[in-house]
Amino acid sequence: MAFDVRSFQNGAWEDSPISWCSIQEIRSNDLRECEKYHFHDADQYYLIVRGEMEVILDSQKFRACKGDVVAIPYGSHHRILSLNENVLFTVITDRLVGKKRKGLLGSPAPRPFDGLRGRYADGMVRYYDVPSDRCAIVPERTWFWLKQKPKWSRLTAFGVMYLHGKSIPDYHRHDYYEVFICAKGTIEVFADGKTYLMGEGDILAIDQACPHMLVQTPDDGILAFFNGEPYGKMRYGHQEVDESTIPDDPVLFHDTL
Repeated sequence: MAFDVRSFQNGAWEDSPISWCSIQEIRSNDLRECEKYHFHDADQYYLIVRGEMEVILDSQKFRACKGDVVAIPYGSHHRILSLNENVLFTVITDRLVGKKRKGLLGSPAPRPFDGLRGRYADGMVRYYDVPSDRCAIVPERTWFWLKQKPKWSRLTAFGVMYLHGKSIPDYHRHDYYEVFICAKGTIEVFADGKTYLMGEGDILAIDQACPHMLVQTPDDGILAFFNGEPYGKMRYGHQEVDESTIPDDPVLFHDTL
């Protein structure tokens, strides 16, 4: 049985929509989000891979750190205020809703900060105080997202893997699609009988039920990922696959990325 696996270079996702994935755009280090206070006709996420940033979300100021997910629902006003010099982040924009306008939509100037919730530039995270129908910052660790995600979000997991040159021979599948973003280094992924070499900024989208695993990574490799809604048997987590089905000499795909 052939599965659907798609590969994209950084910024090319918008030009190649996938019917089984609602995400309209994925970009690494998208500095357009710093330009002005704005909103989108879509839900949006910042996945912080390395470093820190300050953001303003609906007139409240937050600090987002490595591993955090900044979750911004459709219509919420926001802007990245500052980035430290070594920051890496990925911006993920879901499908258009409402008036379905693309891009950054103008917002009034933010009001003075007077909030009492969330992670501030000078304070600790208090995710349990952030209303679940509004913006939220969910801290590092994949399982936090599933337990604490805003109720408006359809995505089931986010994470960052710091690979340190190790292979991860966990051959598995999911009841939801998975998207890998190579944030640093060159990462080798085996999926549906083929090997994909991902360079920095490359994206690999793997459909539901497709067997896959990470094969080889550089010493400083960093891989960001997220998962969509479950369907089929609606199971969360990994479903193991018999490794005897892996071919001895899989096809190598590297010039498609």
